[in-house]
Amino acid sequence: KIKTELCISIISAVFNFVFNPFLVLILPVLIMGHYKMTAFQVGLLRAIFAAGVLLGGAFVVERVNALIGIRNAVALGGTLIAVSILAHAMMPTPFFALYGLYQLGAGIGLALFNVNVTTIRCLATPSAYRTKMESAFLLICMSSIPAGMGLFGHLIARGHLFTSLSLCSVILFLVTLAVFAVPHLSKLAVMGQDELDGAYRRFYSDAFSES
Repeated sequence: KIKTELCISIISAVFNFVFNPFLVLILPVLIMGHYKMTAFQVGLLRAIFAAGVLLGGAFVVERVNALIGIRNAVALGGTLIAVSILAHAMMPTPFFALYGLYQLGAGIGLALFNVNVTTIRCLATPSAYRTKMESAFLLICMSSIPAGMGLFGHLIARGHLFTSLSLCSVILFLVTLAVFAVPHLSKLAVMGQDELDGAYRRFYSDAFSES
């Protein structure tokens, strides 16, 4: 009944379908298998990615939101991740510093996407329903990960490493465009915190009984 939440859940599921396999499967194979680097370097790249998430959450999200708006910031986050992955595919080079830059950009992109989407979803959901709706959201968005791991594991096993990278990037670009089609997101994204609190009830009054 709550189309905004359903659309965001589906977008997040597609996001997880490609991004989790990239981070935990494709990247290690690329670094250790293709370029013969070390496990330490894989760990360092993941640390740089985590630093990007922290940097994005602490310093970037608020500034970008103020500059281009929250919905555009969500789309920019998805685009940054897609570009980062595409860079791995289009500019395959063993120059480690470049991969660190790609991972930093992906981490900032993830912060832009997740912080804004989570804030809107949690605040817009009436407080009495937040636990139930969060459980449903997690069920939907996490259920795609095994399928993504299976698909990309199969592609890599057949020697399609760079095809997998390109496919990840294309899917993320497409799902990022879908952000602009989410019902009521443009209205929710410009609301202040007080106005956003429980806003789903105003858009989908039939879905919530009085508590």
